[in-house]
Amino acid sequence: MADIRELRTLAGWTQYELSKATGTDRTKISLAECQHVALTAEEQIRLETALLREIERKRATFETLLSGTA
Repeated sequence: MADIRELRTLAGWTQYELSKATGTDRTKISLAECQHVALTAEEQIRLETALLREIERKRATFETLLSGTA
């Protein structure tokens, strides 16, 4: 399983933003990041998918900016 906190930080999202994007309770995200509760497989997939999508979107934006075609 991916480290949700690390992915969330790379995406530049708060726990609240991740909660809104995935429908997962913010408190559960916080507790999962501290390894106090486990996410279900479905929750893990939803969070990873949303975070990876945001990281990819930012990567594409940076690539465009660096290439000077923006």
